[in-house]
Amino acid sequence: MRVLIVAGGTGGHISPGVALVQEFVRRGVETAILTLRKNEKYPDIGSAGVPVLLYNAPPFPSSILSLIRYPFKMLGAFLYAFRALRTFDCVIGLGGYPTIPGLLAALTRRKQIYLCEQNAVPGQVTRLFSRFASAVFLSFPIERRIPRSELVGNPVRSQLIANRKRNAQNGLILVLGGSQGARQINQMLTALLLDESRPWTKEATWLIQCGESHLESMREMLGARDNVTLFGFHSSIQELYAKAAVLISRSGAGILTEGTLFGLPLVLIPLPTSKDDHQRANARVAEAAGAAITIDQNGADHQRLADVLGKLLTSPEILEDMSKKSAALFAADAASRIAERVLA
Repeated sequence: MRVLIVAGGTGGHISPGVALVQEFVRRGVETAILTLRKNEKYPDIGSAGVPVLLYNAPPFPSSILSLIRYPFKMLGAFLYAFRALRTFDCVIGLGGYPTIPGLLAALTRRKQIYLCEQNAVPGQVTRLFSRFASAVFLSFPIERRIPRSELVGNPVRSQLIANRKRNAQNGLILVLGGSQGARQINQMLTALLLDESRPWTKEATWLIQCGESHLESMREMLGARDNVTLFGFHSSIQELYAKAAVLISRSGAGILTEGTLFGLPLVLIPLPTSKDDHQRANARVAEAAGAAITIDQNGADHQRLADVLGKLLTSPEILEDMSKKSAALFAADAASRIAERVLA
């Protein structure tokens, strides 16, 4: 069997796709990746060690002009995928608009298709193609029933699982807003760190990913502080996960998978504008499991965040319980289970 993994868009789709590639290669299965041309130099794709096929799948139209151009761009991507699929037996789509031409080509060629849904709310691609899929692999339980769906978890590369180490430092708070930063989270953190009525903030250690474009403004507002490290991108993020006592972040599937991989207690601030409000749904899953506390960005200020952190940092028994429940959410065998199902 030859398997084509179609993944693109964001790291949240690409990383589990690469994990699947590595699992199939480990089993001696010929595998390739089909992704967006702009992802050609994406580090994870370059290190996958399999052929990489590139095309220009168009995003969903957002204007009249893009709507006019959409059919022509879609046709070009479809034809490329149609030719590429001639020698493959099945396609696994990781979600997002980059998978649509590949999945359409697979259906036209009567190839088996499988879908991976990373979020607790089925995305548009899952809704469109699930009726044609041999199986839909879920990362989280979902409220809406999807035919032939199986809860397996979000695939993670085996070397990341094997090399994880947890050595939490008391009072070390890791804040991840993504490489572009999260303006609202930055504002909440700045207000909290400048709040003189919360002296415990000076005793905690803060590692804050505020985004490259926000570094200078955050430094100016906060001034020099020995207990605060600001960064835009970190090449060894696993080292930070290993040291953190608490993780503050959005609640995308990728960050939740990484947080639970390390068994981190989570303070989640879902992005309220996420598609189909999927980040709030993801956060509800983690919170229901006892691994997370959710703060609603709408109407929330730094006082709510301060209350949550103040309680956690002074309650080691709560942190320990949340850590255990966070680790229990992680599915180390997700890639293996998917590969076994596809190859059965």
